[in-house]
Amino acid sequence: MRITILLLVFLSVALACDIIVHLKSDTDKKFSGQIAASNGKKSERWSYVKKLTKNTFQQKADECGLKDWEISTFDDTGKPAHTVKVTLDGIGRVTYKVGDDLKPVQKDRQGAICKGQCAPL
Repeated sequence: MRITILLLVFLSVALACDIIVHLKSDTDKKFSGQIAASNGKKSERWSYVKKLTKNTFQQKADECGLKDWEISTFDDTGKPAHTVKVTLDGIGRVTYKVGDDLKPVQKDRQGAICKGQCAPL
């Protein structure tokens, strides 16, 4: 009985999802960015007007890893610039930096399981 309860607790923690995604400007160009989690929930569309501005989106869900996460950028007119898709799962955080080309690039991650264009652990 104890082993069954212990196994259930372990599985619920192992299958948990708590992902934090930072989107950070590495350019002085004006743009906006948005993050969409694998369960369809989206951040608001953030505006960036200077270098080193950062916003954070956190998703706690039971259904991670089912679909791709999307990190999207838009130019100063609101036209889509780039969208990066990756699979994120587990518990951890990732940071995306956006340069002059407005393409979000994953620069670091801690703990999160990632498939696609991922930074090393």
